[in-house]
Amino acid sequence: DNMKQALITPKMVKDMAAQLGIKGEPANFWYCMFALRYPLAPDWEAVVRNDTRLYLHLPSDRLQFVHPMIRRFREHLDDCRQNEFLWDYRGFVKMKCSECGIPDSVIWCHQCTDYFCATCFLKVHHTARGKKHYPMPIPGSRYLTHSEAARLGPHLPMLNVGFS
Repeated sequence: DNMKQALITPKMVKDMAAQLGIKGEPANFWYCMFALRYPLAPDWEAVVRNDTRLYLHLPSDRLQFVHPMIRRFREHLDDCRQNEFLWDYRGFVKMKCSECGIPDSVIWCHQCTDYFCATCFLKVHHTARGKKHYPMPIPGSRYLTHSEAARLGPHLPMLNVGFS
């Protein structure tokens, strides 16, 4: 079933970044998560071997390293970069928080490869190890409130978002 959500590792995100041509641009790594979670066509299946994601074309039984929709993803990413349309209409994206399940995620953690609301991000990342994680804003999600921005202070240098 190609709709199952397999574990996505930081290495897979970096591999997808290389395929998309955004290696070394962590501000655009959110798009890697979008591409990795995008459902494959029925004749394709994702296979994970040694922390590397491969794509199996079922009719031909052929494995390949490159995502079958990479050209379309590159075009869409270029459109996002040129128009920055996802930032113009803040609040239209409602993603479920990976911890509490409430559709109020505002942060994607690069290392955890998960979406978080501000409260759950702080709860999960309160350790010294968690404080080294790089949060990214979710394009199209709502802005942080002043109190959320204050509590996320140590992470804010990496989190370039405005206030409501």
